[in-house]
Amino acid sequence: PDAGVRDLLNQPAGGTPRIMVGRELALQLWAGLGDTVIVTAPRGEVGLGEIEAESRNFVVAGFMESGMYEFDSRFAYLHLTEAREFFGYEGRGAGLIGVRVEDMMTAAAVGDSLEARLGPDYRAVDWMALNSTIFRWVKIEKLLMFILVGLIVLVAAFNIIGILTMMVGERGREVGILLAMGAARTQVQRIFVFNGLWYGAIGTGIGSLLGWLICMLFVYVPIGLPGDVYFVDHFPCIPQFWDFALVALSTTVLTWIATLLPSYEASRLQPMEIIRYT
Repeated sequence: PDAGVRDLLNQPAGGTPRIMVGRELALQLWAGLGDTVIVTAPRGEVGLGEIEAESRNFVVAGFMESGMYEFDSRFAYLHLTEAREFFGYEGRGAGLIGVRVEDMMTAAAVGDSLEARLGPDYRAVDWMALNSTIFRWVKIEKLLMFILVGLIVLVAAFNIIGILTMMVGERGREVGILLAMGAARTQVQRIFVFNGLWYGAIGTGIGSLLGWLICMLFVYVPIGLPGDVYFVDHFPCIPQFWDFALVALSTTVLTWIATLLPSYEASRLQPMEIIRYT
């Protein structure tokens, strides 16, 4: 895009004006570098009965690829002077001005500050407000994914309950001997709790490591998506530490809850009956 921008800004006077088009739009038009495209713009009032329009030739100077299919299939870029002349805005200022901030998460605060300084005649719209529908969809998707992961962890917790229950039955004689030797019931209960937490920690660690490696794979080896179906043309993946920490914490809590019932059953065993009949 850098070479195309230079050609767009340094176009010679009196020649055919140049234009940069989105990548998907160029594919739809079968337009290559140096080809001529015809751009049509309405003139005057647009009505159902009659529409006045003007067409002009432009030479393709480059292509833009933002990763958003909607942008790359609909937008084209002209030199500001050519755009004002073509769309009838000569002698007038820009209708919209884009502002780039260093920290994208401060865009809302910067927009509020600009509105306060410029007055009520101006309105600032940040990128989050502009794409609020997409962000709501992403939040719903994250909530559903969290619920799905929670159900998977819940199934694993039931497996831990089953394993510890079988262990209580298999180790009943050893538990009875410990109790007969004077071990406290809380100590026996802690043994099975720590055992269940150990299994949960191993599973959580392996799962978190595999998840992080898969995310890194998606980051460095993007997976293409059909842009006309999804919002983006590749599978986006931004691994965040707190997402992994929240899943690991939830898994640990569910694992701890799963160990309470089997460990309580182990602590309530009667040592004499166990030793007598086993």
